[in-house]
Parts: sequence; structure tokens; C-alpha cells
Amino acid sequence: MSKWMSTLMLSCKKASELIDKSDIQGLNLIERVQLSMHTSMCKGCQAYHHQSNKLNILIGKMGTYHKSPNENAADKVDALKSKILEKIKDE
Repeated sequence: MSKWMSTLMLSCKKASELIDKSDIQGLNLIERVQLSMHTSMCKGCQAYHHQSNKLNILIGKMGTYHKSPNENAADKVDALKSKILEKIKDE
């Protein structure tokens, strides 16, 4: 039983990694269950997940964030950096 509990219970650090991973490439079934269990008990990670979702929506409105199997993570980072630098220069 304790092996299952240690498998299902996450640290906040691991939970935040899964939250970020879910936004980029999605989670497998075990990761989704782990994250769901953790966020059901942890108010801090619930808030982080909520804020992460808001940021992704805002970034999506900038036109740089979308899940695309043809685009790798480095391309996404470069596109986001370029878009942020453009916004900074405009101000």
C-alpha cells in the first residue's frame, strides 16, 4: 500500500513540473491521476495551475502558443522570446 501511496503522492515541485508539461505536451494517465490527487489537496498548486492556465491563454492571444506536433519546443521558445522582445520594444 505504501508503494502505491508514494507513487501517487507528488511533491509541489513535481506537481508544478507536471502542470507545465501538461501545457506543452500533455500527460499520461498516471501523471494526470497524480496531478489531480495533488491539486485536490494543495491550495498552492491549485493557484499555480490556475495562474499557468491564465498565462497560456494570454500567450495564446499573442499568437505564439499552440500545441502543434510539427513544432518542437525550441521553436516555441524562440517564437515566444521574439514576440516578447517586440512588445518590449513597442513600449
